[in-house]
Amino acid sequence: VVEASQSAFCAPVLLIRKSDSSFRLCVDLRRVNQREVVCAFPMARIDESLQDFAGKPFVSTLDCTQGFHQCGLSPESRQFTAFSVGSRLLQFVKSPFGLASSPA
Repeated sequence: VVEASQSAFCAPVLLIRKSDSSFRLCVDLRRVNQREVVCAFPMARIDESLQDFAGKPFVSTLDCTQGFHQCGLSPESRQFTAFSVGSRLLQFVKSPFGLASSPA
């Protein structure tokens, strides 16, 4: 989900306590979201998609519990998701939670 980074960017990191007393690592990407140009595409209609798939074998899986870490980021975009943990600078390889263009 992450890799080492040499980015000039570094988003703040917070540890948030969850209701079960464990912690969630949160990267504050609000400044990145303010500068991001979001390209909105209309969602495909299901009836049109089913027509496109007619007669074609396909397999599809959807992991709704970990959806934010499924879609890859382009190598050019990864630098903008950089954050530090201790003395290490890391960046996301997969789309993180909190990025405006992440799947919802």
